[in-house]
Amino acid sequence: MQGNKGADMHNSNMTKGLRIDLEEDADVALPSRKNKACIKVIGVGGAGGNAVRHMIEKGVKGVEFICANTDAQALECITGARLIQLGKTGLGAGNLPVQGEQAARETLPEIEEAIHGADLLFITAGMGGGTGTGAAPVIAELARQKGILTIAVVTKPFKFEGNRRKNNAEAGLLALAAHTDARIVILNAELAKCLSPDVPHKEAFAYADDVLRYAVGGIAEVINIPGVVNVDLADIKTAVSNSGKALMGTSVATGADRAVQAAKAAISCPLLEGVNLRGATGVIVLVSGLEGELKMKEVEDATDVVLQVADLDAQIVVGTAYDDSLAGSVRVTVIVAGLQEKAHGLPAPAAVTATTAVVDTVTESREISDAKEATAPRDLRAPTVGARPNASLRGAPLFPPPPLAPIPGRRPAGSYEPVVRPGVWRPMHSQGAQDPRPGAVEPAASDDLSTPACLRVPSN
Repeated sequence: MQGNKGADMHNSNMTKGLRIDLEEDADVALPSRKNKACIKVIGVGGAGGNAVRHMIEKGVKGVEFICANTDAQALECITGARLIQLGKTGLGAGNLPVQGEQAARETLPEIEEAIHGADLLFITAGMGGGTGTGAAPVIAELARQKGILTIAVVTKPFKFEGNRRKNNAEAGLLALAAHTDARIVILNAELAKCLSPDVPHKEAFAYADDVLRYAVGGIAEVINIPGVVNVDLADIKTAVSNSGKALMGTSVATGADRAVQAAKAAISCPLLEGVNLRGATGVIVLVSGLEGELKMKEVEDATDVVLQVADLDAQIVVGTAYDDSLAGSVRVTVIVAGLQEKAHGLPAPAAVTATTAVVDTVTESREISDAKEATAPRDLRAPTVGARPNASLRGAPLFPPPPLAPIPGRRPAGSYEPVVRPGVWRPMHSQGAQDPRPGAVEPAASDDLSTPACLRVPSN
């Protein structure tokens, strides 16, 4: 019995030891999960929500999806993402960015909870409408205050969408500039040049969603999904942190020389607006293909094409991802960051100078990050982001309401044209007309004005 008891104790110790070993093995496997970068994508507004839904349908991996919209009905069409209704009404923003901004500020606690824990946040939106244009800068500001690497991937309107949306888009991009590490701007007007003239209206917008997916999904998957060549979050951060405006080009090619052809087409893509890559501070090259087909040599060949035109001092990041839809094909996506911006019809504010350490409408300075770090956190619920990137420090709203219409018959404020007659003699309707008011004072003769009133003889 004692022997059996000793054996039982021995077996128990072995079992206990085995159990401990298993627990230790489980603990060893945990760091790889814990160290995985937390990447979140938030689609803001209708266009942003459509882009997120498209990414989910296409199986983009390695990210958490969030959709935020003022339109409750649009949110009901999305599955597989965390949904946030901005504002209380759920009826949309009426194409008014000021409404989108206010709705986002009303919903800040829910937004903060949704993006909590993210290492990298992609904000995808369509610039020009109400919700995306107004709410995206508010979300970006919150993310940056929480220390999250923030990249906005946004579209600008097609030409047929009109000047009002175009002007809204410019103001929205300017507001985003102060609160994002990089902004990948996809020009729908240029995107149309890549499409057939006979392409249906719906397919044109679907193609824009595809380009958004290539940018967001490509970066996310090369970080979190194993591929031929992987990169980590630090590599992406080095390439895009405080880089300002970025553009992207993408192309797919087939055949024996497919990687080289795709790379050449990507760097000459209309979406890059003919930009000179030698002026970029960071270049990200994403090569995608079918698993088992994509060769290391093809990755090298595609990268060589880009290196030939990139600045020698630029930070180059190369990554690969697998895509089951690319049988027999290779897709090359090139993201060019740190570009100097052109002014798009918006005059630079006179108060902004090279010494203010903020972004202006012409160039984006790296001094922004220092200025932001020196600025104490503030209450985001008050309208703060202004039409100028540095207006958030002045408490101006993102999109101030339009001025009131002038009142008929009233002189505009600030009008200082010469006044011929004193106001007490001047009729209300038109100068020189008879004053209809009873007892109105009539002007005295010019020669009487030199006589004191006490000596003046009244006329009958």
